[in-house]
Amino acid sequence: MKIEVWSDIVCPWCYIGKRRLETALEGLDEEVEIQKSGNTFDAHRLLHLAAQKGKQGALKERLLLAYMTEGVGRKSSMSSDQPR
Repeated sequence: MKIEVWSDIVCPWCYIGKRRLETALEGLDEEVEIQKSGNTFDAHRLLHLAAQKGKQGALKERLLLAYMTEGVGRKSSMSSDQPR
């Protein structure tokens, strides 16, 4: 089975969808090929590099967690007194 996933680290629905897809795939006995695409250029360049090292899933989870729950990368989380 081939699944094409369009995902972005700044999309809350992508974060939810990633978790749900992982849960659904746990119950399958067949091989699944997942093709991933997105539109946050630099983050996806990092994800591509991480895939070459076998660490794409862990990096994707960390980027989603940082953006969705820690506010990392959001313009509203930056103030003028924070170092850049």
